[in-house]
This record gives sequence, structure tokens and C-alpha cells, in this order.
Amino acid sequence: MRACLLALCLLAACTRSTDPRLYTLVADTSRTTYPIAATVEVRRPSIAGYLDRREIVLGVRDERLELARDSHWAEPLDAMLGRVLAANLAPRLPKSQVLTDLGSLGVVPALRIDTELQRFEHGSEGLVLRAMVAIRRGAQTTPTSLETVELVDRAAGHDSAAVVAALNGLVGKLADRVASAVVAALAQPLDAPP
Repeated sequence: MRACLLALCLLAACTRSTDPRLYTLVADTSRTTYPIAATVEVRRPSIAGYLDRREIVLGVRDERLELARDSHWAEPLDAMLGRVLAANLAPRLPKSQVLTDLGSLGVVPALRIDTELQRFEHGSEGLVLRAMVAIRRGAQTTPTSLETVELVDRAAGHDSAAVVAALNGLVGKLADRVASAVVAALAQPLDAPP
């Protein structure tokens, strides 16, 4: 019995997988800046349920998820996306204060940005990021701007590192679109319809 238990322990040790590689999104540099001054809150995004996992979703094939079993996100995707989107917006809006989680600071923002991430994976058209972005002025509940943004990178590879690098670039392009929408939202009168 003791020999059998020892053999099982050795087998478990041999089949134990190595620690997964951890990946994170990072802020990129911006080529376009807007000289507006405002306090902008990037709220924690909501994400599609199939993306809400530690493993990186590499793609969807024949209605099945293809996961990177040996590669995980270093933090929850929704928190990471909100943090990196805010970090990407800051250099695009250099005269503005771009913050997250304003509740603890007691600051009332001029604009609030809500994002709903719907796709963030390889599909038949390439690597896709699709998100709904709503921008609200002050305490308004009705969005000043509501837009579906779909960005595609057709050149991205399929391994984890290539997918993360391409997704990182797509988040930077999303920040470009959001910065432009922030400028347009601030130009509208407070009572203007969306």
C-alpha cells in the first residue's frame, strides 16, 4: 500500500504542469493629442462572459473557445482593460486628468466613459476587438455619445505572445477613438441629444 501511495505521488509530480506564463496589457505611445482640459473617469469595463477567465482566449473556432492553457492574464481582464485604457488616454489628452475609480477620491468628473467589451479574440476576419463605448457628461444618465467600435488586426499570429501584442495595439487604437469621442462630447451643449 505504501509503495502504491509513493508511486501515485511520483506520478502526480511528473504530470504537474509548469507555472503558466502571465501576460498584461500595457499603455502605448500616442501620435495624436487633443488640447482639452477636463476630468475624465474611465469606469471599470464590463466584459462578455466567455472572456471572463484567467486563460487568454486565442480564438473561437466552430463555436468552441480556443484557450491558451499555458498563458494567463496577470490580472482580471476587466480591471486591466480599464487601467490600460485610462493610461492610453492620458497622453492623448495631456491637459486633462484621466482617472479610474473616482469614488474614493471624491472627484466629480466632467465625463464618464463606460465600455462593454464584446469580442477580444481571433476570428475568421483576424484578431478582433469589438466594444460599445458610452460617454456621459457629469451626472447625466443618458449618454452624450454611444458608439460600437470594431477594430481588426489581420496580421496577428496565433501564439499567446503574438495575440497579446496585437490585442495591446488594438486597445491603443480604441483609445484613439475614445479620445476623439471625448473631444466631440465636450463640444456638445449639456442638453444636446445623443
